[in-house]
Amino acid sequence: MVLSMTGFGQVKRVVGETKLNVEIKTVNHRFLDLSLNMSTLFNPYEEQIKAVIRSHFKRGRIELYISSEGKSLENQTIMINWALLDQYHQVIESIETTYPETSHLLTKGLPEFTDVLQVTKEEQKNNLLFDEIIEMVKEACTQVKQMRLIEGKKLAKDIHSRVEQIKELVDKLAALRLDIKDKHYQRMVERLNDLLAKQGLSQDERFYHELAIIAEKGDLTEELIRIDSHTNQIESSLKADGEIGRNLDFICQELIREANTIGSKANDPIISEYVIELKATIEKVKEQVQNIE
Repeated sequence: MVLSMTGFGQVKRVVGETKLNVEIKTVNHRFLDLSLNMSTLFNPYEEQIKAVIRSHFKRGRIELYISSEGKSLENQTIMINWALLDQYHQVIESIETTYPETSHLLTKGLPEFTDVLQVTKEEQKNNLLFDEIIEMVKEACTQVKQMRLIEGKKLAKDIHSRVEQIKELVDKLAALRLDIKDKHYQRMVERLNDLLAKQGLSQDERFYHELAIIAEKGDLTEELIRIDSHTNQIESSLKADGEIGRNLDFICQELIREANTIGSKANDPIISEYVIELKATIEKVKEQVQNIE
């Protein structure tokens, strides 16, 4: 089962006098990266929320948003700093005693007593409300996972078609393999003969034996066999459950390496064209693989 790392889920509910909204957005990422955007009121439930998310997802950047409207979940209380207020009172009395005629002007320049009044917030304990939020997070995760599954099927279908293209290119390269090796050998023989003639040297069978060995090293059979094996691994992985994205990414890297080796071995314009097309197709597979969990 292929799962994409792109998804979205949203759950809205009204609990009592409070409207709750939970949103989850996910995008691709090498690891599981959680980002929680919510009021500090929900901090005591942060680990529980993260545990729910981890139970649904193994990879991807997960962005969670929780918002509430309506009745506040906080009680606000005004506290008076009596000790500080007493000090202000003493200062004012001292000014009035020392400067009776101008005290009213001097006291106008004093700062406002904003530090005397302090607003404190006390969280209202509502376990039913917070339990509801946990259930909403679970439901949003389920929605995201369903979207990831639908997107994953599309990715698997596209990758499968790309793999078929790779196999077709491999068949074409395999059909040219022997002909290319023979042409490569003949070109080396011609160059050797020209060199021997210019140097006035006689032909030696050992030279041609070495050329045959070199030509054999330029054979594409091993690379084509490995590419075929890698494409079969991709097909098997697409049918497997669990986290397959990293494994597919590794296989794509191996495919690119084999394609580069073929390109460096074959000194032939037709082969070069096929290799360019092969690498382009592998890159497209790799791009899609980046979005798979």
